[in-house]
Amino acid sequence: MKTVYFDINGKLSDEVPSPLGLALGYFDGMHRGHQLLLSKARYYSPGYYGALLFDDGETLPGKEKEILSTLSQKLSYLNFAQADVAIILPSRKELFDLSKEEFIKRFLSPLKPKVLFVGENFRFGKGAKGEALDLKKLSEVLQVPLMEGGGSKISSSRIKSFIKDGDMEMANWLLGHPYQMVGHVIEGFHLGRTIGFPTANLKPDADFVLPKAGVYAGIAYHHGKPYFSIINVGINPTVGKLKEPRIEAHLADFDEEIYGDTLYLYFGYRLRDETKFASLEELKAQLEKDLAKTLELYTTD
Repeated sequence: MKTVYFDINGKLSDEVPSPLGLALGYFDGMHRGHQLLLSKARYYSPGYYGALLFDDGETLPGKEKEILSTLSQKLSYLNFAQADVAIILPSRKELFDLSKEEFIKRFLSPLKPKVLFVGENFRFGKGAKGEALDLKKLSEVLQVPLMEGGGSKISSSRIKSFIKDGDMEMANWLLGHPYQMVGHVIEGFHLGRTIGFPTANLKPDADFVLPKAGVYAGIAYHHGKPYFSIINVGINPTVGKLKEPRIEAHLADFDEEIYGDTLYLYFGYRLRDETKFASLEELKAQLEKDLAKTLELYTTD
C-alpha cells in the first residue's frame, strides 16, 4: 500500500494512482461501519481504491480527545483491507477552519477522484457545513448507509461508551476486532514479581479510551509474538492506591525484562472488578484464578 501525505497548503508528497475511488472519514477504531465503507470502495472503485484520513495531530472539532486508534493502527488495517493508497491530511486548526469549498479545492480536487465513498452522516469543512451533495460537483458520490449492531447505529462514540463501561465483548463485536492499546513498557514497583506474577506496565502512545477499572483477559503482543495475558486497569488498591489509573499486564509463560519495548494489548473479556485484598497471598490466589480463566476463555472451543 502506498502512503501519500498532504501538507497544509494542499501539496502532495507523491503522486496518487489513477483512476481512483476514495473513501472519506475519520475512521477512528476502523469499526464494522468503516469496514463496510472500505469494502464498497474496494468493490466499486473504477481502478485503484484508498482512503483519505487524518494524521495524529490536533483533535477534530466535535470529536472526543480520547481515541480508539492511532494513524499507525488505521494504516495497518487499510493495508490488511488491501487498499492501494492511504492519503494523509494534516490534522491542524488551519485545516479545520477551511470552508467546504476551500477544502474541496485544496484537498480533494488535486486527487481527481472518479468516485467518492462516504457514510450517510458524513460532514466536512468549517462548522461541518459540507455534505455529500457538495461533493457531487467534483465526482460521482456513493453514500453508504450507517451499519446497525446491537439495536443501534454503529459509531466510534458508542463503542467508546461500551469500553468505558467495561463491556469489551460488545465493544469488540461492534469494532469487528479486539480493542487494542499500544505503548511502551515502563518500570513499575516490581511487586508482581515478588508473588510470581511479574507485570509489564504500559505507557500508552496516545490518548486511548481507558477501559473501566478492573481485570481483563487479553492477549499481549511483544515483537510480534502473542501471549495470553491478564490485564489490570486501575490504582492497585491492595498495595497502595495510585493517583492515576495504571495499565499493566501479566504475560503467561513470559519472564523477560522489556523496559522501553513496544507492547500491544488486546482486550478480550472483563473478568472482575479491581479489588483490595487483605494480603499479597490472597492477591496471588486470585491472580492464579484469573490466569486460569483467561486460558480457558482463549483455549476452549
